[in-house]
Amino acid sequence: MPPAASSAPPASCGAAAHRRDIVTRVHRSLDLQEALTQCGVEGDYSSYAGVAVRVVPRWLERVWGSGVDAMTLPGVVYVSPRAREQVDAGEAGRLLVHEAAHVDQWRSLGMARFLVRYLGDYLRGRAVGLPHHAAYRAIRFERDARARAGRL
Repeated sequence: MPPAASSAPPASCGAAAHRRDIVTRVHRSLDLQEALTQCGVEGDYSSYAGVAVRVVPRWLERVWGSGVDAMTLPGVVYVSPRAREQVDAGEAGRLLVHEAAHVDQWRSLGMARFLVRYLGDYLRGRAVGLPHHAAYRAIRFERDARARAGRL
């Protein structure tokens, strides 16, 4: 008789990887319009229909490091497993409005101009001696996104 199935993580993977696998399988896919509505954010967000909200793939999470809750790329908002749980619980309104601002920035500037300005702002901050987090917070697109989210 085969051994009973277990929900414990296999010995070859850590608990965090096992948790991510469960979170990825359990969460239904949704788009940014649905997520904003689910979190009780009022307004017309129909322009965000079709912008996917997905749990970040492992390779991208390794790149972005710890403490990051979300990242927006053209057509998709990647969220950490913890942030996705907050979306599902209706508790991520500010985060989603912040990311919606980045969707608007990508759309208005296009990929090349957005990336040049975003990275340029960050590198200028580092060049004047700002530590990583301060340089990130000084990026004009991040300031704009925080201001929009702060109006909730």
